[in-house]
Amino acid sequence: EFRRVLFRSGNLVALSDIGFDASGNLTTGSIISGDSVSATIGGDILINGNISAGLVNPSSATDAAYSIGLAAQGNVSTGALSAANQIGIIANTGQVVTSSISAGTDVLVLAGTNAFISDISASTGTGHYVYIASSQMASLGGPLDAFDPAPIFAADPIGLSGQISIADDIVGGNVVRSEEHTSELQSRL
Repeated sequence: EFRRVLFRSGNLVALSDIGFDASGNLTTGSIISGDSVSATIGGDILINGNISAGLVNPSSATDAAYSIGLAAQGNVSTGALSAANQIGIIANTGQVVTSSISAGTDVLVLAGTNAFISDISASTGTGHYVYIASSQMASLGGPLDAFDPAPIFAADPIGLSGQISIADDIVGGNVVRSEEHTSELQSRL
């Protein structure tokens, strides 16, 4: 785990977890993890590339989660996100801008202002979710080091202060989004 006020790097590859915890900004290139990728950042997250978790050289650890969790006080901007399990993004006061999101189970996007996403693909099982709402809901999941999205998935969504824009399709078991954006997203299902 990296602990710095500001972290910048090129591409990262690991057979296990990759974690970032910083009070400033995070800027990095592509990230490939055999297990999970997590970031808790006090500023903005800028990933100049894609993130893959649990798909390339998957970890054989019994506690492997194969997930992506990105939490920033400001904005989150990434390339494509792909995980064998779930993907969660929180931009507390800012916006989420990402290319495609592909998760083996659930997708959770919580933003303070806007969410701009190319497309979303998640499990089509009835117990799995694509959930897009305001970052005000993040506290329902508990502390980030033990975050549980289930209470959020069970709650009615709070609308973002800005817009939700999905350029292409949304595929998932239960698609939940704030009512202000229902008609816009309905055309993508």
